[in-house]
Amino acid sequence: MNNIKDNDYFNVIVHALAHVPPLRNFLMLEDLSKKPELVQRFSILVRKIWNPRAFKSHVSPHELLQEISLRSNKRFTLTQQSDPVDFLSWFLNNLHLTLGGSKTKPGSSIVQKVFQGKLKVE
Repeated sequence: MNNIKDNDYFNVIVHALAHVPPLRNFLMLEDLSKKPELVQRFSILVRKIWNPRAFKSHVSPHELLQEISLRSNKRFTLTQQSDPVDFLSWFLNNLHLTLGGSKTKPGSSIVQKVFQGKLKVE
């Protein structure tokens, strides 16, 4: 992905998420045209990353970054470095909620199904 100013924190997280097979497959195979803009733009970016017929090996994350800046009230922007862990937490939570996820119902979105686990202490 193209590095636009200080967005390397964003690139790291998006690349990591784009390589999680259940999430990647969901974003590439499901019809997300009626979902909120954040999900649609992330889906488009993942599709561009995995497109085998891409003309160039670079993809621009600009549209998704604009949506993230807008939804996060400029907490995550193009021009300022941010903490990747903070961004990952915010991004996964917002994806979960925009995909119809619930805070109380387990497995209510693909994000929760993929990333929420259980800890068994013996």
